[in-house]
Amino acid sequence: MNYEDDIPEEAYEAIFGTEIEEITEEEYPMPQIVTDWIEEGTKFSYYNEFPIMMLYFVSLGQILKDFIRIPVGANTLDTRVHFAWFQTARTGKTAAWKFMKKVLNGTFGRLNGDTQPVGIQEFMTGRELDVFGTLAYTDASLVGTIRRNPLWKEQDAQQAEEDGEEYAVEEFRHIKGGLEGNGIAHFDEFEHSGIFNPTKTKQEILAYFQTFMNGLDSESYKITKRLADFEYEMVCDCRRSMYATSYVPKAFVEIVATTGVLQRAFMFIREVDDETRRAIADMYIDNIGIKTETMMDTDAFERSFEIIFQRVFGRWEREGRNPHNVMTIPTEVSDVIRQYYKWMKNDSEGLRDEVKGIAESFIQNLLNYSTILSVLIAVSNQRFTVSVNDAHCAGRIIRHSYSALTEWLNKTLRVQRQSALQTARPDVFVQAYHEATKDNEGLVNRTEIVKKAMELGRLSRAQAYRNISKVEGDLFEDPVKIGQSTYLRLKEEHI
Repeated sequence: MNYEDDIPEEAYEAIFGTEIEEITEEEYPMPQIVTDWIEEGTKFSYYNEFPIMMLYFVSLGQILKDFIRIPVGANTLDTRVHFAWFQTARTGKTAAWKFMKKVLNGTFGRLNGDTQPVGIQEFMTGRELDVFGTLAYTDASLVGTIRRNPLWKEQDAQQAEEDGEEYAVEEFRHIKGGLEGNGIAHFDEFEHSGIFNPTKTKQEILAYFQTFMNGLDSESYKITKRLADFEYEMVCDCRRSMYATSYVPKAFVEIVATTGVLQRAFMFIREVDDETRRAIADMYIDNIGIKTETMMDTDAFERSFEIIFQRVFGRWEREGRNPHNVMTIPTEVSDVIRQYYKWMKNDSEGLRDEVKGIAESFIQNLLNYSTILSVLIAVSNQRFTVSVNDAHCAGRIIRHSYSALTEWLNKTLRVQRQSALQTARPDVFVQAYHEATKDNEGLVNRTEIVKKAMELGRLSRAQAYRNISKVEGDLFEDPVKIGQSTYLRLKEEHI
C-alpha cells in the first residue's frame, strides 16, 4: 500500500494539496512570540521584518543547542542557526543588532545566574553564554594564541623532575580567543573578515568559519592550530552561533562560487531599493526632535527564552539526557520539507546556467535549516512534536531566502555579464562577421572572424581570442563543426 493512502484527508491536503507559492502566513501562522519579536524589533530597524525574524531563531537555536539533536539518517543536526545578512549600507542592520544584543544580554544573564534551579546551575557551570563581537579579524583575536609563561623556570622544572615531583607551573599559557565558548559570535562589517579577500594570511580565517559551523556531535567543529614557534597544538572549542552583517562586497559572487563557506550559513541578501530607502529616511526625519516612549522593553522575550530553556532542559533530563529523544518528527513533516525542496529545484530550472549553479549550491544547507527551523518553531509553540504547520512555517522562511538569493544573482550576474560584453567589444566581432566570407547558410570560419577582429579592433591575437570567448554565446548561434574547423552564424537579432 502507498504510504500516502494512509494519510487523513485533512493532513494530505495540508501536505500535498497546496502550491508552495500559495502558502500564506494566515494559513500557517508563526508562533505568537515570533510575531511579537518582529513587531518589537522593527520599531528600531525599519522594513527589516525577515532578518529581524531570523535573529529570533539565531538566539533560540543557541540556547537549546546542548539539549536537542535532530537525526538525519547516520548524520545529526544541532539547533544552531548561523545567519549571514548582506544588505545595502545604512538600512538598519546595526539597529537590529542593538535590539538583539539587549535581549541576549538579559537572557544570558538569567541562564548563567544563581536564580536557576540547582540542576541548571550545575549544567551551566563552564558553559556560560556570552556575546563575542570583533572588528579585528586576526588569529589571536578569534582563536587565541600561545605565550611562554613568565612564571615557568626551566631550572625549577628540571629539579622537580629529578625529585620525582610534579612542577605545578605550566610552561605555556593558552590565551583564549573570542570564539572560544558558548553564545553568539557577532561579526559586524563582515566584509573585512578576510573571507572576501582571501590572501594567504587570511586563508586560515576562512577555514575557521567553515570549521566551527560543523555539527556539534563530533570533534570536527573544534578549531585546531599548531603554532610554528612552539611544539604545542592549540584547540579552540567554539560552540557559538554566528551572526554576520555586511553590505554586499564586490567579490561576493566569486567567494560564493569557489569557497562554499557562505553555503554553510543561512544567508539573506538584499539590495534595498530607492523607494524603501526614501521611506526609511522619511521615518527618520519625521522622528527628529521627537522622543518616542519606548525603552526597548525586552523583559518579555528574556523571560520567554528562560521558560523555553527550562522546559526543554526538563524534557532532556526526563529523556535520560539523550538529546536525540527530545523531539519527535513525524513522517508527514518530511513530506512537507520535500515539497519545498521540489519547489527550489523547479524554481532553479528557469535560471541561467551561471545563476543556477551557484543558487543550487545552497539547497542542501537550506534543507538542513528547514529541518532545524521546524524544530525551533515547534518548541516556540510549546510542543516537542513537530507538526505540518511548523514545517510550512519553516518552508516559507526557506522560500523567502532562496527567492531573495536567486533574484539578486540574476540581477547581479546579468549586469556583470553586460559589462564584460562591452569590454570585449562585441561590435568589432559583429562587423568582422559581416566582412568575412560566408557560405550559403551564413556560416563563417571562426578563425577568419578572429583575424578580421584583430584588424578592425587593433587587437593582439590573444586579446581577440579572449574577447570572442566572452561574446560568442551572446552574438552567435551554437557553433557548427565541419571537419577540424569551427563555424559561426550571427544570431538574427544582431544581423
